[in-house]
Amino acid sequence: MGRSFSARVALAIACSATLLAPACGDSYVEHAKVSYDPRFGDSTIMDIYGPTGDGPFPAVLMIHGGSWSGGNRTEYSDPAKRLARSGYVAASIEYRLTPAGKYPVDVQDCLCALAFLRLHASEYHVDPARVAAWGYSAGGHLVSIIGAAADEPTHTPDCPAAGGAPVAPPAAVIAGAAPEDFRGWDWASDYLGGHESERPEIYVRASPITHVRPGMPPFLFINGDADLIVPPDMARRMRDAMVASGNDASVLVITGGGHLVNTNKTGAWDVELADLTPEAWVAAIAFLDRTVGRRP
Repeated sequence: MGRSFSARVALAIACSATLLAPACGDSYVEHAKVSYDPRFGDSTIMDIYGPTGDGPFPAVLMIHGGSWSGGNRTEYSDPAKRLARSGYVAASIEYRLTPAGKYPVDVQDCLCALAFLRLHASEYHVDPARVAAWGYSAGGHLVSIIGAAADEPTHTPDCPAAGGAPVAPPAAVIAGAAPEDFRGWDWASDYLGGHESERPEIYVRASPITHVRPGMPPFLFINGDADLIVPPDMARRMRDAMVASGNDASVLVITGGGHLVNTNKTGAWDVELADLTPEAWVAAIAFLDRTVGRRP
């Protein structure tokens, strides 16, 4: 299946100083602008990066942030290339943004992308049973909700790849700075189509924490301890609820980590997502290796 766990961690450490630069290591193959739902043009495309060779390889669906209203797939291009050089297929996706992509439309898009990657597994050398999901901020919410509530009827996509059926959740989830509970958070009203007092049932349904139950995929939550937008307590509450239900969940808190800007050990400021800091990258590779990187 490629590099051993220790070799991948060594690669992660070696590359960590230039985490947002092109990945070091072996070559990779790239498939640009792959449409996973042709009905919506460039709003539903993905760039797929994979190791050389026939696989099948474990895969990671990567979902960008941007308050559900901005951002694009290129935010995860360099991490996706690094994953490809570490033995994973990585698919960084676009999804419909607000106002067209209000909940649950974007959730349906993410599940459609997941279904597409599994349906075309042989073409992209993917093991369909070993597809994880990784996202940050709004993308962290989206990977959490497809991990916790893929079978919620309103989340079922109607795209050709899904065939009108519910899509199985990803095999593992990395959620960075993820809003896990919208209740009491009225700032999400544009995304959820109204204020909580007007649509309380939507605030409940869109919150991953309300879907916690036994049998969920493993989760790794990554948050900065100085994040004033999505405080780490939200990840801790989600983790505690999951563990209480018998699930595998852990939280990594990055010291000095904000939502978009962090302080490093020298006291300088870095513009860097908490899930792409060196500490987070090493933890993420270890988590992926443990959950989907090894053959059953």
